[in-house]
Amino acid sequence: MSMPSQPSLPDDAAMLRSLSRNSVEAGRTYARRGAVRKLSHSADGHLITAEVKGTAMRPYGVRIILQQQDDGSTAFRGVCSCPVGIDCKHVAATLFAAHQARRDAPVPAPPAPPSPAPAGPTMPPDIADWLRQLAALGEADPEAYPAEIRQRVVYVVAPLARPDGPAALKVTAFMVTLRKDGSHGPGKGVQAQAGTARYLRPSDRVILRRVDLLRYAPEGILRDEDPPDLLRRIIATGRGRWAALDGPPLQEGPLRPGKLAWRLEPDGRQHPVLELEEGLLGLALPAPWCADPASGMLGPVDLGVPAHVAGRLLLAPPIPAEAAPLVAAALGQRLPVAGLAKPAVLDPPETLSGPPVPLLRLTALRLPAYATRRFGQAPIREELAMPIARLGFRYGPVLASYDTQAGFAAPRLGSDVVARGGQLYRVERDTAAERAAVTRLQGIGFIAARRALPFGLPVEADAFLLDEETEEDPDWLFVLQEELPALRADGWEVEVAADFPIRLVEPDGPLEARLEEGSGIDWLDLHLGVTVGGERVDLVPVLLELIAAGEDPGELGEGPVLLPLPDGRLLSLPREQILPILRSLVELFEGGALDPEAGRLGFTRMDAAELAGIEAGSGITWQGGEALRALGAQLRAAEGSIPPVALPEGFTGALRPYQAQGVAWLQFLRSAGLGGVLADDMGLGKTVQTLAHLAIEHAAGRLDRPALIVC
Repeated sequence: MSMPSQPSLPDDAAMLRSLSRNSVEAGRTYARRGAVRKLSHSADGHLITAEVKGTAMRPYGVRIILQQQDDGSTAFRGVCSCPVGIDCKHVAATLFAAHQARRDAPVPAPPAPPSPAPAGPTMPPDIADWLRQLAALGEADPEAYPAEIRQRVVYVVAPLARPDGPAALKVTAFMVTLRKDGSHGPGKGVQAQAGTARYLRPSDRVILRRVDLLRYAPEGILRDEDPPDLLRRIIATGRGRWAALDGPPLQEGPLRPGKLAWRLEPDGRQHPVLELEEGLLGLALPAPWCADPASGMLGPVDLGVPAHVAGRLLLAPPIPAEAAPLVAAALGQRLPVAGLAKPAVLDPPETLSGPPVPLLRLTALRLPAYATRRFGQAPIREELAMPIARLGFRYGPVLASYDTQAGFAAPRLGSDVVARGGQLYRVERDTAAERAAVTRLQGIGFIAARRALPFGLPVEADAFLLDEETEEDPDWLFVLQEELPALRADGWEVEVAADFPIRLVEPDGPLEARLEEGSGIDWLDLHLGVTVGGERVDLVPVLLELIAAGEDPGELGEGPVLLPLPDGRLLSLPREQILPILRSLVELFEGGALDPEAGRLGFTRMDAAELAGIEAGSGITWQGGEALRALGAQLRAAEGSIPPVALPEGFTGALRPYQAQGVAWLQFLRSAGLGGVLADDMGLGKTVQTLAHLAIEHAAGRLDRPALIVC
């Protein structure tokens, strides 16, 4: 009975399928210098154990399991006690040492052949293993997918912001199912434990083992032993995506030029950054790379120094201002490379002192659904945007944020030295002036947000709320209309952010009325326009909504009138401009001549008098509809009394007084461009009045065609 053959040892190519190139080369070096000790094989050759002396005080323990594949190749999985844990350089070193041990082992003499054989060259064992594996490969590509397998592993590579320096990368693996059209559905997370799944290719098993080690690493792919190698493996699968499952496919781009620069942060520290072409994102892997988010192209960057030196430069810790001269000198000595950027050596900090300029910034605090305004109240059902004020103080170019807990203003990041515009400053706080500003805010009704809201909510230390439960009952509208102008008058800066929930605006110019042609015959629509922020706003729908809601103009309070605009802003208008118009519209509504639900104000000639009344009381400029407005003015001027008219000499009849009034009435309607009805009783002379009207029209030359009276 023959003993089963021992599995062959993986060659360099087999190692590179599971290990990074850096790991293989480092393992080769470890093996050459004799770092592998206590190497042993199991009786069946499937288990190799060893100790490898690395950088730690104690050697690392290595266990490698070998598995002969159907194609004749040998798969392996190595476990190490080093921080990497699996398939590391110590595993590679053990495999190289095992190869050397197999070559050095004495070969037992074979039994004497029955007849002497001619001498000839012998095949080295490792070459024989390689030829056997090559013959067993066949034509099948182990990375190809059978038609019945519709699942794929997709690797999403996304930027991971770092507090200092270029971004790192985060890799997440998803299993997706292909649709008939070649697209895929939503992804499901996949880990290395799925190693027996049929949809995994050999490349996936290698990549997933390495990605699993990065799942909880805050530094992302920087934690990998060879980040560029891992990226290239992901790109080679053709299943890498940038930033999202539906993002651009990953591909490796060409070597791009770049520059190393040092960015000065607001706290005075400096850290290295990559200066690249516009649109590219700098990466530290740790060697300098970059990403084109639009195309999904990733590639290395040439900084004019060796890649390993550039990588170490990019991982520099933040350099404080006082250490910048020392670091610049040290880099000049150790890296004498022409044009290599060094931290800027800045002038000593300039001292800034008070009195400061208070800055009040109005913005929104977005509270989550579980938050409450006070303990014991029912929780808010949805996210709430709460208006807040944030207090800071300007000391020259430096803005210092007030800390409601510490009780004083401190420059950001907690340092007394800050940088602005390439200059260092040291702030000497004027605590008396700051306390006086805080006292004034408290007098208005503001309280520290951290003291008013439940513990644990994300509230900035410089945030204030209006205390709505005091006897004074402060109101934001009053603060916006009365208190903020007073603060500005006393030298405060006040800024209103775009997300501030209460958006109070004022018109850019005066209110104007315009009559424009409507949809009906002789119908004119009234538009009350005002310009707000460069945009024309029609106030008619706003006023009609107020009327429909039963708003009484006499109860709008004192001061400017606030009109709610459709986009949520509050328009502040002088009372003398808007109240007369609103009162006139209310009178029309109460008289049944106005339908607020229509959403528009339309007038005909029959409404000329009412329109003239609105115009006369508005005190604003009117445009358009000149004929209708003139008629209204004429009707209002008549005030119910119609002037008499003179009959032409050719008219021989005699009119009674009431008949003369009838003729005057017809002439008034004609001059106003209106039709009318002469409704005297039978036998009172309607015909003679009509004849007199026609005689006047004929004498004036206005009767340009025959006239027929049927009676």
